[in-house]
Amino acid sequence: MRTNISAARSDDRYVLRFTAAQRSMMKSVGIFVRDRADAVDSVVRFGAESTVASNIIERTQSDNAFTPQEAHILFSVLVGTAVMIQTEEQFYLRLGFFREQAMDLANSLAAALSDAE
Repeated sequence: MRTNISAARSDDRYVLRFTAAQRSMMKSVGIFVRDRADAVDSVVRFGAESTVASNIIERTQSDNAFTPQEAHILFSVLVGTAVMIQTEEQFYLRLGFFREQAMDLANSLAAALSDAE
């Protein structure tokens, strides 16, 4: 999976363009996040309650503009999911991707926003 994300600044938001494989990963992560029941745990791990984070993740399925705070939630769910699912095998079986890919995508997101400045 190519991990580079395309980002363009639009006023106070960033238009993010994900590839089909990146969208698939975000969808898998979104399902994992949506199924989390503990609101406090989700806020600590992802920066938002699971329903809010899921709605933001769902918007990655098309080219959309995100605030820096929403982009932070996207970053946090990628990193948080990689931390929560402790083995590579469990991560792959649960999401269909490797943990390393989630971490690379998170780093690409941060770099894309920085480059768009």
